[in-house]
Amino acid sequence: MKNCSGQLVNAVKSVIILPPRCSGRTRSRLLRITGFGEGCFPIKYLGVPLFRGNRVCSLFDPLVQMVVQPPLAVMERLENVFNGFLWGSRSLDKKWHWARFIPMGQIHDEKILPVGASSLCSSAGFISPTWRRLLKIRARAESGIRWRIGVGDVAFWDDIWCGDVPLSSQVLLRGDRGVRVSHFLSDGAWDFDLLCSVVPPSVAETITLIPIASGEPDSAIWVHSSDGVFFR
Repeated sequence: MKNCSGQLVNAVKSVIILPPRCSGRTRSRLLRITGFGEGCFPIKYLGVPLFRGNRVCSLFDPLVQMVVQPPLAVMERLENVFNGFLWGSRSLDKKWHWARFIPMGQIHDEKILPVGASSLCSSAGFISPTWRRLLKIRARAESGIRWRIGVGDVAFWDDIWCGDVPLSSQVLLRGDRGVRVSHFLSDGAWDFDLLCSVVPPSVAETITLIPIASGEPDSAIWVHSSDGVFFR
């Protein structure tokens, strides 16, 4: 290894594991030649347990603990990555900055934790500063998103795809609030009669003018950038 990589082996951090039937003479010789200490299973290599025999749950407890409650330094580095992604700027764009924190109690009262947010929370259930900040600017971020209709998997009433505000803010809500845009599509086109059953005819006519990317996924457009892309 030394000849190939040019790196020295750290004898202090290395051990040699010998079979039970290894003679005392052979054991002493190997330890003298390598300069290693003698070890035994289980041992940990790159944070993962190496063992012989049956898998025992207790062997993985330290690894599980690192995932459930990662070190503070790891959380801080992740938050730096999140911050750079969410608030990084390009040469022609204005950079946003974090607002003040939301008090912890207010966040727990909201009981909002979407899929993927568990990495921003500790095992004790406390929300991380990054997630608190995301909640703080959620309304502002959502107001900057428009949806280009494809398969129609966006919320008919609450997503912004027809105008600059959700339909629920434009007309009186009728029917199922959770209905998707796809419910009002038929063979890749708008179903005018079905639209008229929940919105006024004038609004239905406006909707039928919205192009449909038939067969393609719905795509989000970020209105605060010139090309519609949130982050590149």
